[in-house]
Amino acid sequence: MYILDQTNELDIDSPEFDVRNNEVKNQRKMLFDYFIMKACTVDILMYKGLTEEKILKQMKKLFKNQRVKTDHHGKCYKFFLDDAARSWITANNISECTSVIYDKHDKVIADFNRHVSFYEQVPLPCGVLPVKELPFQLEIYIPDKDRERDVDLQEQAKSYYINTDYDCMEKFAFETIENLYFYPLSIYIETHDGEQRQMQKDWAEYDVEYIDSGQRVLTLSSKGMYHAASF
Repeated sequence: MYILDQTNELDIDSPEFDVRNNEVKNQRKMLFDYFIMKACTVDILMYKGLTEEKILKQMKKLFKNQRVKTDHHGKCYKFFLDDAARSWITANNISECTSVIYDKHDKVIADFNRHVSFYEQVPLPCGVLPVKELPFQLEIYIPDKDRERDVDLQEQAKSYYINTDYDCMEKFAFETIENLYFYPLSIYIETHDGEQRQMQKDWAEYDVEYIDSGQRVLTLSSKGMYHAASF
């Protein structure tokens, strides 16, 4: 299996970061167009508010499709491709969409999600890495303002939002912090009631002091209560 090399370790405030970011986007589109031209069908997830939402709605009117069951929050549609559909798709950039591309035997030939993964060598000028399995991928955002608590963080503190599909967030959080900060430092964490005791037990090997913040947050998803704590 192969994946597109999407690494960008440059300073986010530097112009070189944007150059590298655009390079990755262009290579993603290059790979998407390459596999679409070889495909017979493609499954595409449609999310409300997605930049490409209007294009995808137009695709539903133009090309044969069917609704596909999915565990994702968005709606998934399978599009059946002929030459006209392939040409139309490559002319309209939807490579950023979450999609799975199939060959004539209904076999997956490429998967465009957080990673871009595929199963053959490609004759394209793209940075490609051979892998046995998909590596963990983290997206780290550093906002200048904590809008939830109406706190301006610029030049005072950095609030890192770590986005990942994986469950081992504690391990990632500590490894990330160890590479970014000097100690001592404070981490604000929200957990469900009762989980703070398990977290204290799991983190006992670290030099961590637990401080109950006394705050409680109502979640919108499960209507349960979060227990907010600082470490």
